[in-house]
Amino acid sequence: MDQNENQPVIEKCPFCSEKIAPGMTKCTHCGEEFGAHSIKPGLSKEVAQIIPDLQPAWHFAVLSAATLGLYEIYWFYRNWRQLGAYKELDILPGWRTAGLFVPIYGQYLAYDLFRNIRDLAKALGVDKSYSPGLILFGWLTLIALWFLPHPLWFFGLLSVWPLVAVHKVLNSYWQKTQPGLAEKLEFAREEKFLLLLGGILLFFVFSKVFVPE
Repeated sequence: MDQNENQPVIEKCPFCSEKIAPGMTKCTHCGEEFGAHSIKPGLSKEVAQIIPDLQPAWHFAVLSAATLGLYEIYWFYRNWRQLGAYKELDILPGWRTAGLFVPIYGQYLAYDLFRNIRDLAKALGVDKSYSPGLILFGWLTLIALWFLPHPLWFFGLLSVWPLVAVHKVLNSYWQKTQPGLAEKLEFAREEKFLLLLGGILLFFVFSKVFVPE
């Protein structure tokens, strides 16, 4: 008998990429938890490292508010990266994310992502849906509120609201395609760092706006 047959297959942590034993739910290197399986059923090893778990919608909303909407840029990048890997699409997530800042083309890219997520979910029978055009219009309208004078620009924090609707449909899609995919209950280490920085930033912003000199 080959001695290698009795040796456990080593996989990689989806967060730090260090080697871990299969079946572990927490990385012994970085301490991150990643659900019931290190490799989810139906996913290749490469894709499983890109889609480690589900992000609750309220996590997304809090991170967006804490970073004054900047987290939404990463949200686009992550979804292009995950969908591209899972569907084996020939796309470059980084270039698409940069394209968001190009007038007209950026709006098309955002609309295209909203439409693709809706169509993928609809094809699997997900009962949640939305209008990509209305989502795009609402998102762009709320982004425009950031340019209002003090303190009205705070309404720009609502820009995440239309994206939350898309996020919920996408989560339902992943739950349909990957039943073993666990929902992340706690913020990851880097997300906690963002929340800390965002909290400090919001403190100074609110102090400047509402505290008289």
